[in-house]
Amino acid sequence: MKQLSMYINGRFETDFNGTWRDVLNPATEEVIAREPKGGKADVDRAVAAARDAQTAWERLPAVERGAYLRKLPKTSVNAPTS
Repeated sequence: MKQLSMYINGRFETDFNGTWRDVLNPATEEVIAREPKGGKADVDRAVAAARDAQTAWERLPAVERGAYLRKLPKTSVNAPTS
C-alpha cells in the first residue's frame, strides 16, 4: 500500500508521531493509501519553517514566485512513497 509523507521545510518527512490515517477513494471507499497523522510537534515545525521562509519569499519578484508555483504539480507527482 502507498504510504505518503509530510512535506516540511523543503523535505519529505518520515519523522512524525507514528500514527497513520487511511486515505479513501471517495467513490468506492477503498483504502488507497496511508498518510501520516501529524501531531502538534509536526504542526509547530511546519509553521516555524513557513515563517522562516516568508521573508525570502516576499523578496522574490512575482514572476519568479509564479515559476516556483508552476513547478509544484510536477514535484507532488514525484513525491516519495513507501
